[in-house]
Amino acid sequence: MRRRDSNQLPIFPVQMFLPEPFKVGSIFDMLSRFGGIIIRRSDFPEAAPELGGTFGKCPVLLSKLILLQRHHGWTDRETARQSRADLQVKACLNVGVEFQGVSQPTLCRHRQRMQKLGLDEKYTSRLRDLLEAMELVGDEEPVLVDSVPIHGMGQQLDSYNLIAGLTRRGIKELARARGLKVLDAARELGLEVYLQRSIKGRFEVDWDNEESRRAFLARLVEDTLCVRRALQRAKSDPRPHPGDDDPPSTAGGVEEAIEAIDDVLEHDVDKNEDGSVKGLRQRAAGDRRISATDADMRHGRKSASKLFAGFKAQIVASLLYGFIVMVRVIKANVHDGQDLPSIVEALTVKGTDPSWWGGDHAYGTLANHKYFAEHCDGELVAKMARPSNGGRFTKDEFVYDFDEHSLTCPGGHTLSQTAWDTDRGRKGRRFDFTAAGCPCCPHREQCVSPKASPEQGRTVFIVDDDETLIRSHLARRKEPEFLGRLAHRSAVERAIAGFAQCGGKQAQRFGMANVEFDAKLSALTYNLRRLGTLLRETPGLEVQLQEAWRVFARLKQTVVLWICPRPLERPGLAPAMLAAA
Repeated sequence: MRRRDSNQLPIFPVQMFLPEPFKVGSIFDMLSRFGGIIIRRSDFPEAAPELGGTFGKCPVLLSKLILLQRHHGWTDRETARQSRADLQVKACLNVGVEFQGVSQPTLCRHRQRMQKLGLDEKYTSRLRDLLEAMELVGDEEPVLVDSVPIHGMGQQLDSYNLIAGLTRRGIKELARARGLKVLDAARELGLEVYLQRSIKGRFEVDWDNEESRRAFLARLVEDTLCVRRALQRAKSDPRPHPGDDDPPSTAGGVEEAIEAIDDVLEHDVDKNEDGSVKGLRQRAAGDRRISATDADMRHGRKSASKLFAGFKAQIVASLLYGFIVMVRVIKANVHDGQDLPSIVEALTVKGTDPSWWGGDHAYGTLANHKYFAEHCDGELVAKMARPSNGGRFTKDEFVYDFDEHSLTCPGGHTLSQTAWDTDRGRKGRRFDFTAAGCPCCPHREQCVSPKASPEQGRTVFIVDDDETLIRSHLARRKEPEFLGRLAHRSAVERAIAGFAQCGGKQAQRFGMANVEFDAKLSALTYNLRRLGTLLRETPGLEVQLQEAWRVFARLKQTVVLWICPRPLERPGLAPAMLAAA
C-alpha cells in the first residue's frame, strides 16, 4: 500500500487532548514562548553542501529537541522516544500528535551541525539580550565564579590497561590506513590478543612478584612499539581504502595514535640506561592521560578527599538573579584560578564589565589579584590563601617598612635586608634573623621550624611589589564592605546546582570541545528554566517581558516563525507576542 504524503494526514493538535500540556514557567513553556527568539531558521544555511544539504526535519524543531535533551539528561535513544511518544514534547515543538518523532542519527547529525556553526554562543547571546531588555542582568552587575566537576565519558584505565588500550587503538588506525579488517591487521603483527577484553587475564602474571609485573609491562611496551613502527610506516606510505571512492583521511588518526603512545610511554614507563623496561614510573600524575578513548580526560580534585575523572566547568553567574553568564570547560587537573584572567577578558569582549567578581580562595591567588589591580576596574572579592606555617608565626605577622626596607619580627627585633635572593624566578630581599637573637628568643618555638638547628634562626623572603599587594589585601578583607560582598559568594552554588540538574555534570561525548559545547547548552537550558521561575513567582515581570518584546520588535529582532503547515497554531506563544510578531 502506498504511503500518503504527511501533508495529507489529518491534523490532531495536542491541545485536543491536553488543554494545558505543560506548566507555566517550565522548560517546555519557555522553549515554546521564547524558542523563536533564541533559535532562528536563518541560522541554518541549508543550501551549503558542506553543512549537509537539504534538511529532512525542521532545524528549529531539532534544536529545541536538543535543548530539551540537555535539560533532562536524555540519551539520543530516549530523546527520539520522547519526541515520538510524549505529548508535552510535541506541544513544545508545535507539532500534532501524528508526529512520528526523529531518529537518533538525525539528532546526532544536527548536534554536530549546531556545534560547527557555533550556535551555542549565538543562542546564549540572544537569550542574554532578552534578559538585558527585561533588566534581569546588567553589564556592570557583580558576578560570582566557581568550578564544578564534569565526569568524563571515557573509561578510566590503569597504566597496564592504558598501554594495551592504545595498542588496540593503534591496530584499528593501522587497519583503516591500510584498508584492512581490524582482525587481519592484528594477525599480521601477531597481536590478536589485544582485540580481546581484559588484557591482564590473557597473560600469566604473578601480581605479588615484582619481576613478573616488570616482565608483563615489558611485553606490553614491546607490542605497543611494534604497532607504533607499523603506524609510522603507514603514515609515510598511506594506502587508499579498497572499494571506497571517497575515503576519509586517516593521517590525523594515525598521527594522534602515535602521539598518544609516545605520551603514555614517556609518562608511565621508567627505563634503564640500556633502554630496557625498569617498571612503572613513580611520580606525580601531572598532566597524565587516563583514558584510551578520551585524550582530554584528567584526574582532578574538588577537595582533598574527592577525586574525579573528567573535566571542570568554570561557572560565572550573575549576583542578583543567578543567571549563568559564561561557561568555560578546562581539564580536571588545572587549578581553578589559573584560567580566571582569560575568563575576565572573554567576558569583557562580550561587553560585560562587572563591578566586582566573587570567588573562593582558589581564585584569590596572588597572580589573580595582581591581574585585577593592573588590568581591571572591578575588584576581585576572594580571600588570598596565606601560609599556615604549621601554627607558627607567618610572614604576615612580621611588620615590613616599605620606605626603610626593614622587617620587624613578632618579638620586636628589627632587621634590615641581609642579602638579595631569588625564589621561583622572583628577585627579592632576604632577612636572616639568626644574628638578631633567634637562638635565645623566648618566641623561638612559635617562630622557627623545629627542624632547624639550634644555631639557625628565622629567614624571611620579601618581594616589594608582591608584599604591597598582599598587605593591601589583608587590610582590605577586614573591611565591612569586603566582608559583605564575600558573604554573597555561596549564591553561585544555586546556579551550579541548576547546571548539574540540566545534565551539566555528566559528559555525554568524548573530547573537551564536545563537552564544552554540551555544557553551554546545559547552562542555556538552566537560564531558560530560571527565567520561567521568575516569571511564575515575580508579579509584574510579565509586563517587563511584553516591553522587552516591543524593544525586540523595534530593533527588527523579532522571531521569524518557522515554516510549518499550521503557522497560526502556536499555542505556546502569548497572544500579545504573536500580535507583535
